[in-house]
Amino acid sequence: GVLFSLEEVSSHFSSRTLLQAFIASVVGTLALSVSHLSGEEELTLFSVRYTSTCHPGEYLVFALLGITGGLVGALFNAVNIRWAAFRMKPAFKQRVTPVVEVIVVSLLTLVTSWPLALTRPLMPDAIHALFDTCDGRPGQTHRSKLQADIGLCTPEGQQTQADARLLSVLGAAAAIRFCQMA
Repeated sequence: GVLFSLEEVSSHFSSRTLLQAFIASVVGTLALSVSHLSGEEELTLFSVRYTSTCHPGEYLVFALLGITGGLVGALFNAVNIRWAAFRMKPAFKQRVTPVVEVIVVSLLTLVTSWPLALTRPLMPDAIHALFDTCDGRPGQTHRSKLQADIGLCTPEGQQTQADARLLSVLGAAAAIRFCQMA
C-alpha cells in the first residue's frame, strides 16, 4: 500500500527513494507481523475466513470487477489531477482559505455519509462486513449487526440473496465514496 501511494502521489520518484520506500515497507510489515497491533493473529485488518468455495464462473465476475476497478481508478486519478490543478489557481486560493476548505469537505462528507447504513461506519468496518461470511453463532457482534443493517445477512446469521435494493445500496455507497475520495 505504501509503495502504491508513493507511486501515485509522486510525480518524480527516483530509484533511491523507491528503494528506501521498499525497505520501509518491508520493515513495517515485519514489525506488524511481530507486534500483532491489529489485535488479531492475521497480518492485515481485512483477513476473512472463507467457509465456502468459489464457483468457477465467479472468476469471470472477479475479472470484470478488476477491469472495472482499474477504469474507476483511472477516472479517479483524472478527476483528482484536475481538482488539484483547479485548487492551485490564484483565484481559488484567494477566495477559499485552507480552514474553510477543510470545514466544507468535512461537512460534505458527514452529510453524504449519513443516509446509507454502509457509509456510516468507518471504512475498515464496512469493508470487513462486506467480505466476511455470515456467522450463525449466538451473540451479535458489531460486524454481524452491520451485515444485517446493510442487508447482507439476516439477524440469525443466514446469507441473503442479492436483490435490487441491496445492489442499489452497494452502488450508491460506491458512488458516494468515489465522490468523497475525489
